[in-house]
Amino acid sequence: MKLLIDHVSSNANVTGVCLGQVWTFCKAEKADGCNLGLAMSPQKTSRALSFPGSLVGKNLTELASWVNEWEACKITVGMAAINCSLNAKPLPNAQPLGVGIKDSAALEQTVAEGGGIRIFTQAVVRYHLAKI
Repeated sequence: MKLLIDHVSSNANVTGVCLGQVWTFCKAEKADGCNLGLAMSPQKTSRALSFPGSLVGKNLTELASWVNEWEACKITVGMAAINCSLNAKPLPNAQPLGVGIKDSAALEQTVAEGGGIRIFTQAVVRYHLAKI
């Protein structure tokens, strides 16, 4: 966990946290944009949290350190904060598939050259300009 916490952006401030029944999200903003991170919420939680009030405005690094706590809700918020920071970083060798490809044959060829990922042709019509 220390390695993940060390990669968290220290100059991002939290703009929103939602602890839901299934998913917890953490939203943070810094100069170059806004990012979102998700984590699975704990199955059973107390209605009285040990961190009452708003988490908005806190530093992302502070919330990420909560993964080392013993309380399930804090751990979940910490993991969402870590994922939020990781989502801000570009993926190595990532390429958006399907951008500008309008016919399914060209998309199938692009996917075949990219290695092993299959996209159903029905999705091409609807999502041909989406990053997949």
